[in-house]
Amino acid sequence: MTYEQFEDFFKKIERVNNIEKSFKSFCKKIDPDSYSPNLGLWEQDLVDIARIAMKDEDDWIGYYIWELYMGKEGKKCITDKDGTKVSLTNPKELYDFMIKYYA
Repeated sequence: MTYEQFEDFFKKIERVNNIEKSFKSFCKKIDPDSYSPNLGLWEQDLVDIARIAMKDEDDWIGYYIWELYMGKEGKKCITDKDGTKVSLTNPKELYDFMIKYYA
């Protein structure tokens, strides 16, 4: 997977997240007790495909998306195999880390 494809993947994930948030907000305005569908299954399918393409056996992509909130909490968040602190604040940093250790 090229970096451009990897970056496009994260744009699609963000788009799905934004659509889901907007739809939930819309449903709550109509009926505060309403239930809105969860698009998480689509998101998980996209993540699974990216994990296969990147040979991500340790689920760094999922970690970046859900635990680091799309990198918003990724500053110097992990220590690599060499003992160096690594930031995962954007798709490029995650891509470079994965290419270094998983390609």
